[in-house]
Amino acid sequence: MKKLRYLIAAALAAGSMAVCAGAVRTVTPQEALQSSIAQVQQQWQNENDKSMYFIDGDGYGGYASPLVPSKNLYTISLDIDGYIKYGFLDGVVNIETGEMVIPLEYDTIDVLADNKILLSEIISLYKEAASAKSELLYVYIYNDDSQSLIASAYRVDEKVVGNVKAGVSDEIDNKIYNIITEEIMPELNEICQRYNREIPVVFKYTYNLKTGSFDSEYLYAKDVAEDYECGTEALKWIKSR
Repeated sequence: MKKLRYLIAAALAAGSMAVCAGAVRTVTPQEALQSSIAQVQQQWQNENDKSMYFIDGDGYGGYASPLVPSKNLYTISLDIDGYIKYGFLDGVVNIETGEMVIPLEYDTIDVLADNKILLSEIISLYKEAASAKSELLYVYIYNDDSQSLIASAYRVDEKVVGNVKAGVSDEIDNKIYNIITEEIMPELNEICQRYNREIPVVFKYTYNLKTGSFDSEYLYAKDVAEDYECGTEALKWIKSR
C-alpha cells in the first residue's frame, strides 16, 4: 500500500502511475491521460470560466474541475477501463500548459489553507477494508505533538455502525491505525515542516463508497481550544452523521 503523500503546490513533481498487473483495457493510462488533457484544454480555451469540463473517450471518461484557479491548476478525475478496481483516480494538471503537476494516482485531492494541496490515500485504506454493504465512510483523525486518535464508522442500512458491525475486523482496523500514525502522519509532519506550512490538527472525512463523492473538513491549532477533548469530539461528530 502506497503511503500518503502531501506535497506543496510550489514543489510538486510528476511521477509514474502504478498499473494493475494483468488488467485488460482498450487504452493505456498514458494514452487516456494525454487525450483527456487535450480535451480539457480545448474546452478551457473556448470557455475558461466553467466549473467542470467533461472528458469522454473510448474506454475512459471523467471530468476536470478548478482546484487552484489562480494558478491554472485543475483536478483531473478519470475512470479508465481495467485500470482500477472501481471509481476514479485523481491528478492535477496545469490547464494552460498541459503539464501534469501531480500524477494520476490518488483517490482524493483537496486544498488546505494557503492553497496547500493535500493528496490523501487514507480513504483507500478504509475503502479496501469496507464490505460491499457499507454505504458511507466516516473518518475522524486528531493528531498533535502529544497524542493521536483515529475514529471511524460506516453507514450500513441507514445506520451508523462501528467497524465490526460493518464487517471490518478489529485486526484490520488496528493495522489501518498503525499505518496512519506510524507512516502517514510522520511524513505529513516532515514535509509541512520542510516547507514551513501548518499541519491540520483535526481531519474529518466523509466518503460515499457507492458514488465516490468526498467531503472533508480540517481544523488547525488556532481552531482548537486547550481543553479540546478529541475523543468526545470524535464521538459527537460521528453521532451527528
